[in-house]
Amino acid sequence: MGISANSYGTLATAVVLSLTDNERQGRTMALYITGAALANIIGTSLTRALSSVLDWRSIFWILNMVMTSSLIYFKINLPQSQDSPAKVSIKNQLGLLKSRKTLLVLASTLIIFMGNGAFFNYITPYLLTLSPSLEPAMSFILFLQGAASFIGNLIGGHISDRIGFARSLLVGSAFQLALIVFIIAFRNIAWVSVMLTILWSMNIWFLGLQINTGIVQVTNNNSLMMSFKNSALQLGGAMGSSMAAMVISLSDIRVTTYITLLTSIVLLAMQLVSVKKLSYLR
Repeated sequence: MGISANSYGTLATAVVLSLTDNERQGRTMALYITGAALANIIGTSLTRALSSVLDWRSIFWILNMVMTSSLIYFKINLPQSQDSPAKVSIKNQLGLLKSRKTLLVLASTLIIFMGNGAFFNYITPYLLTLSPSLEPAMSFILFLQGAASFIGNLIGGHISDRIGFARSLLVGSAFQLALIVFIIAFRNIAWVSVMLTILWSMNIWFLGLQINTGIVQVTNNNSLMMSFKNSALQLGGAMGSSMAAMVISLSDIRVTTYITLLTSIVLLAMQLVSVKKLSYLR
C-alpha cells in the first residue's frame, strides 16, 4: 500500500502538469495540492467516524470501491497520448542530478522540511509551554493553522506563475527567516506567538508549492526526480523531528526554534548564492 500510494503521488503530479500550460503550472499545482490535502482531511475524519459502526475490513472494502471508481474514471477521461512511449533510461534520468539547479531544488527541499519537522511537529506542546492558558483555544488555533496552510498554497501558485518559482522561493526563504526570528523574539507574548506560528505555517506551504513547481520545471517534469524530491521531503522531516526530540530530552522544547532558525539561515544563503552562480532567477 505504501508503494502504491507514494507512486500515485508522483504519477499524479506528472500527469497533472503534463496537461497544463507552462504559465499556469503554479496555479495548477496549488489546486492539486489543495485537493489532495482536503481529501486527506475528509478521508481521515470519515474513516474515524465509520470505525465506530464498521469493522476495519468493511472500511477497506469501501476504500477499494473508491479506488476502483477512480481508476475507471481515469481510464475514461484521461486523454490518450498519440506519441509512442519514450524509452526510459535510468542512466539518463540520473544524469539530471548533475544539474546544479536540480541539486539546489532537492537540497532546498531537505532543508525546508528539516526546519519544518523540528518546529511544526511540536507546535502544540510548544505553544502550551509558552502559555498553558491557550489550552481551551488550541483546537481553534490548529484550525487557523490549517486554513493558513491552504491560503499559503494558493497564494504560492499565483505568485509562482507571476514571477517564477525561483524568485518566489527566494522571497519565501527570506520571509521564513524573518518569521522564525520574530517567533523567538516575541515568545513571551502568547497572542503574538500564535499569530506568528500561523503565518509560519502559511509560508511553509508557500515554499512547498515552489519546490513542487521548481522540480518540474528544472527537470522537464521528470518523474524520477520528483520521487527524489518526495524522498528529500520525508527525510528532511524525519531528520528535523529526530533532532528536535533529542534537543527536547536534553534541554527545553523552546530550543527547537533554534534548529529551525539555523535551517532558515542556510536556506536563504543557498538561494542568495544561487542568484549569482547559477543564473537561477528567470
